[in-house]
Amino acid sequence: MAIESDAAVIVGGVRHGRTTGAPVAITVDNRDWLNWAFTMHPDEHPPADAGGAHRAPVTRPRPGHADLAGALKYGHADIRDVLERASARETAARVAAGALARQLLGQLNIDVASHVVAIGPERADNRRVSFEDIAALAEDSPTRCVNAASAARMIAAIDAARDAGDTLGGVFEVAARGVPPGLGSYAQWTAGSMADWRRR
Repeated sequence: MAIESDAAVIVGGVRHGRTTGAPVAITVDNRDWLNWAFTMHPDEHPPADAGGAHRAPVTRPRPGHADLAGALKYGHADIRDVLERASARETAARVAAGALARQLLGQLNIDVASHVVAIGPERADNRRVSFEDIAALAEDSPTRCVNAASAARMIAAIDAARDAGDTLGGVFEVAARGVPPGLGSYAQWTAGSMADWRRR
């Protein structure tokens, strides 16, 4: 939402630009929270001064979100219990953690980039796409698709689905460059740390 600045603030685990070895703690303020304090209050009968106003339950799932699956799985009559857990606030935390992880990988000369391969029936023509092409994608690219002609078709498909009251699935690809062979494990994610590799 436009009201949110999505500014990540490091509040622990970093001192004078260096990590201390403690867990890195990051906050992303939700400026809109006060408008929802009454509706999302933990008590069944919130105090009148809780902030915000009472809002009606959400009963219609949003296309392209976790609303329908979550409401069906957990039997929520008010879908707001799902959409708050699967909101952009939750995504912002993952993005902040990913930015930190990218900096760590950068110290080891490992680069990571991603791009959209398909949206709905439209699949990108990526036969001659290089890592540099993917990495050069602008953050404001509406589809994050490398191929401009494919991106235009994807946008048209999205518009058509929206006009029909529908949504589309998609496929994206994450590429990494500079990853040493044998890093990690095919069996579980905890096996084979970077420290293990550097000792070899």
